[in-house]
Amino acid sequence: MNLFVITSALNTPHGVFSADERLQQTLKTIQSINEKTDAEIIILDGSKDTITEQQVLALEDYAVIMSFSHHQDFQNIQKSPNHDVVKNALEMLMLGAFWAGNRETITQKYDRVFKISGRYVLSDMFDEQEHTKHKGKIVIGKRRFSQFPTEITGGVNKQYMSRLYSVDASLAQYMAETLGSMIQHFFDRLSNNGYLDTEHLLYHHLDPKKVVELPIIGVEGQLAPNGNKVED
Repeated sequence: MNLFVITSALNTPHGVFSADERLQQTLKTIQSINEKTDAEIIILDGSKDTITEQQVLALEDYAVIMSFSHHQDFQNIQKSPNHDVVKNALEMLMLGAFWAGNRETITQKYDRVFKISGRYVLSDMFDEQEHTKHKGKIVIGKRRFSQFPTEITGGVNKQYMSRLYSVDASLAQYMAETLGSMIQHFFDRLSNNGYLDTEHLLYHHLDPKKVVELPIIGVEGQLAPNGNKVED
């Protein structure tokens, strides 16, 4: 059995999509997973405003929902005027909490855990077998060069797109530790007037011996800030 973890922010003031549009896009995310896999689904939601009863009713038949909106650390981060800081910090914190809090369940119940960003869908290029055949590995899209000057990133000049990747369940402890290191590095960089997003941190912190890169990972959707379509 595989597990899909959807990172989500249904109710947020950032981006061009309304809460209802985000909900409908998330339902399409779930639909694409169900059409292409036989996996269980968990939604990690870090909305600024707690998800509503109506939103829960729309999703609960298809996925387990874990809301982080009420956590004080998340509320403090939401006060930042920088959307990129909010988005990246919340996603890493949610994933860090998920891996750390569910290590035993993951290793005992699942074969592989897929992470997909909310509102994106699995494309026709997605091939589940391309992930599951790599035992003991993290499968992710091919590395890309950074768009940031190295003085901003502290010398990290490459990145892994994080819209979709998968992790062998045996690496649950490793991922919990890695997310913890990524979060610490993220805030350290900010305190030194620099910046590193999730994509650069994944490239910097993942052990290359544990990574398999695919030229096409099989995910598509629209960017929140402008609605432009992207495919990986």
